[in-house]
Amino acid sequence: MAGYGIAADVPARWHARMLRGALHVATVPLPPERRPIGPTLSHRLGLGDIGLLLFEAAPIEGVPFDPGVYRVGPTRPFASRDFRAHGSGSGRHSFARRNFSVDGRYFDLFVESGSSRPVDRSRERRAFSHAAFELGELTSTTSEDG
Repeated sequence: MAGYGIAADVPARWHARMLRGALHVATVPLPPERRPIGPTLSHRLGLGDIGLLLFEAAPIEGVPFDPGVYRVGPTRPFASRDFRAHGSGSGRHSFARRNFSVDGRYFDLFVESGSSRPVDRSRERRAFSHAAFELGELTSTTSEDG
C-alpha cells in the first residue's frame, strides 16, 4: 500500500486505509472515516485482533515539538513485553507505542491488541509481527501522491 509519500506492506486479509498523514491497519473492518478512529476501532477489536494507527507528526508554529523523542530510522519490531494493559477485567486491551523518523519525517505509531497479553499464536499474526509491526518496510517515498 502506498500514498502520500509513504509505502507499507500490509498482510493479506487485513483492512487498511491511507490518508494524508495517517495509515490505519487492523484485523477487523475499519470504521468509516467520519468516525473518531481510536475509540471506534478499539470497540471492534476482539481477543485475537490488532489495530495499528500511524500518524505523521509535523512541527506547527506555536505548538511545542521535540524531535529528540523520535528515534531515527525504522522502528524495531514489537514484542509482547512492549504492550501495557489498559482497563480492568477480562476484556481489557493492551497498547504499545513507538516514535520514529524516516527521511526527516516524524511518525507516531500506536498499536492496540484486543488482548491484555498479546502473543503470536497464528502464522498470520507472526506475518504481521514481521511485516506491519516491524515497519522496517515502511518507507518515505519521494513522490507526493494522493
